[in-house]
Amino acid sequence: MATKIQIRRGTASEWSSANPVLSSGELALVTDLSKIKVGDGSTNWNSLAYISLTNTDDLTEGSSNLYFTDQRAIDAVVDSPSLTGTPTAPTADYDDDSNKIATTGYVQNAIERVTINSVSASAYELELADAGEIIEMDYASANILTVPLNSTKAFPIGTTIDIVQYGSGQTEIAGESAGVVLRSKNEQLKLTSQYSAATIYKKDTDEWVVFGDLTV
Repeated sequence: MATKIQIRRGTASEWSSANPVLSSGELALVTDLSKIKVGDGSTNWNSLAYISLTNTDDLTEGSSNLYFTDQRAIDAVVDSPSLTGTPTAPTADYDDDSNKIATTGYVQNAIERVTINSVSASAYELELADAGEIIEMDYASANILTVPLNSTKAFPIGTTIDIVQYGSGQTEIAGESAGVVLRSKNEQLKLTSQYSAATIYKKDTDEWVVFGDLTV
């Protein structure tokens, strides 16, 4: 059997005459005005402000009243709140990729922390998760970092990735195939020496720009 919840109700004149003190959080409806009041446990009825339900088309807030147009307006307050002042919210961990609210603290933490992907292999092809990160090629012999075709891994245009030759083996940056265009000064695509670094950014679908401490 369904449970029915009803709040105290009466006409404006009935409430005014009785002038009760509503308990803290207690709701009371003025039936002929379509308005409600919420008690605070100490203020008499006649001194309490209204929270009003009207049939107008706008949702507005006055000094003492809130006007909710209909159920759609009430839902809008929940689904698309219009906040003023300086609202706060919990700050998620910097590596949280859910749909939680990104506070200024979260954004600052994300900016300050860059993931380092250390690679100890003779060859490595970039992964989508490498976007915006640092790739350390830590290998004693010559090694190749491969930039994939867009059809293989569709990095967004504007993606940047930093590459460091952390090991003694020289790191070369190469495209997955001739379809990947790597633009660099004088076609320099090899890191100069150990601890040299370069940055690549995606300019177009299969076009990347490479710059840094490079040689041929």
